[in-house]
Amino acid sequence: MLPFNVASCFLLIVTVAATKIEHDTDRFPRLFHLDNYERCLSKRNGLYCLGTFQLSSDSPNSMFDSLKEYSSNSIHFNHTLLHRGYCVSSRCQSSERNATLRFERCVQDRTQLLSMNATLKTLKYCRKSKQAKTFEDNEQPYIIVGAVVVVLLVLNAIGTVYHAVVGNKKNSILNSWSVKENWRRLVRTYDDSDSIRAALSPIQGARVLLLFFVVIGHAIEITHKVHLANPIFLETAQKNPMSIFFKNGSSIVQVFVVVSNFLFAYMLLAYSQKNKVSISMLPLSILYRIVRISPVYLLMVGFKSSWWRLAGDGPLWSDLVIPESDVCRKKFWLHAFYLQNLIEPEKWCMLQSWFLAVDMQLHFVTCFLTLVLLNNRRRALYIIGALFIASCVVNSGLAYIYDWKPLMYLLSPEVMRNTFEGVSSFWYFYTTPWGSLPACLLGLFVAHLHFYAKEQGYQIKNTKVRIKWLVQLYHIAVPICLAWVLSGYIISSWTTRRSTATYIAIERPMFSALSALLLYGSTDKLDNCYRRFMAWSGWQVPARLSLCVLVLHRTINITLVAIRTAAVTTSVFAIATDVIITMFASYLLAIPLMVLVEMPIQRTFVTYITRGKQYE
Repeated sequence: MLPFNVASCFLLIVTVAATKIEHDTDRFPRLFHLDNYERCLSKRNGLYCLGTFQLSSDSPNSMFDSLKEYSSNSIHFNHTLLHRGYCVSSRCQSSERNATLRFERCVQDRTQLLSMNATLKTLKYCRKSKQAKTFEDNEQPYIIVGAVVVVLLVLNAIGTVYHAVVGNKKNSILNSWSVKENWRRLVRTYDDSDSIRAALSPIQGARVLLLFFVVIGHAIEITHKVHLANPIFLETAQKNPMSIFFKNGSSIVQVFVVVSNFLFAYMLLAYSQKNKVSISMLPLSILYRIVRISPVYLLMVGFKSSWWRLAGDGPLWSDLVIPESDVCRKKFWLHAFYLQNLIEPEKWCMLQSWFLAVDMQLHFVTCFLTLVLLNNRRRALYIIGALFIASCVVNSGLAYIYDWKPLMYLLSPEVMRNTFEGVSSFWYFYTTPWGSLPACLLGLFVAHLHFYAKEQGYQIKNTKVRIKWLVQLYHIAVPICLAWVLSGYIISSWTTRRSTATYIAIERPMFSALSALLLYGSTDKLDNCYRRFMAWSGWQVPARLSLCVLVLHRTINITLVAIRTAAVTTSVFAIATDVIITMFASYLLAIPLMVLVEMPIQRTFVTYITRGKQYE
């Protein structure tokens, strides 16, 4: 998942005409071009090639100098690289049999009219007249994924029939696979009669809304990968001050980290009040998290490594879909063991899965610390607090040593188009467990603080003993979060190694601390308009679908753009349309994924491994 801010949607209302373009870009060679893919390959002996060409000039050339100057600004695409999808068979009549040479000469003939040379830098593919898609040379991934899906469908059919005939009285594992019963569990809502559910209810709304903003961020990022008829739209948007909400938005992901680790610690502490808990529960706690995430997650990785390849076609399909599918095949077992973000992280499959890997890796830390510190809440607060400070200092030190930079310095059109290729700050800090460790520890701290205060008979909403400044800070925490993101507009001028390392040390932790304050206040039922909105019962059902939507949405979005057969004109409306379609399709497909896969497997585990006592 790429990290983008809650307010990244504001980028969608940028008015391109408001910014003056200093260069006459209308004179530039078109940055992207796609000939009609379907028409080309439907003809006999049709040849379609896609590739990137590097422009150069053997003699002084004002046009080339202007291109280099314009491209040197990081907010612009690199206009010395031309991205071309040509129907070579119709554009360039030639007796040359080598398709690559024919393609290169075809482009070269056109750039020479501008007194420039074009050298093929990257050939994506050259394809002749369309043929039916096949399983290629390796049918095994298709067979395995197909067999898994068939088994899941059979189990659901058996469980549904059994539940309809026998009811809930006998074989509980078969009842776990009842579609009717799982649907009932998905759509039911809870009132405030359960004190723990009532305290945690605002988290449901936060999960849904934050995931929505993540989808918006990914839609904007994926738009940079499309062959655009008007790339100047995205370049102009970068100049707008409001773009800081997009550039400096990496901290939004930390809210999920804080909430995830808070929930585990909170539920375990609540369970320990009535049951005996010890370190011996560590393997079971980790196993439950694996069962919670892995079925849906690995099924999606399996689909991307196999049947996704056959799900569509277009000039960009072999550029956007097939390479990712290849990586999914090669790194499937790294995904299965949640190590894909640590071993060859720049070779990515399901980009947003780095969060699932980090969540699992930090879950080990959460489980261990919670179980070890369970019996002394006050000591736990000191230890977790010290670890939080230490993690911030270590991250700052690593950032200084390796010259890591905050993403707001790095989010340029070219970087997003190439998915952070060569950007070590993203792959070795932002997608790693140590990068999110401070947020994890804050989630633990809030959970322990909440129960310690409860044991001492203290409530923040109690007007007699509350700390007024903390309550006031809670009420304005959301505006402060926005202000913290906006501060990046000023901080972005700090470019020394020491200043960027210092900012990395406080950027995520500060946002996480504000999120932790909101979490503490809302679970302590400190009322305000934000809590009431987030606690609305209507969020409960979509919140249960969050994991499924997380693993689905980017695949859907990439599929939508990869099947386009010509260069597209992007706009606010176009990006908003992509977001709406992606959200609708993601939630629609998340329902069967939840009912047929995620929920029955979880219920089976809870019923037979934990005997239905520890996590129900």
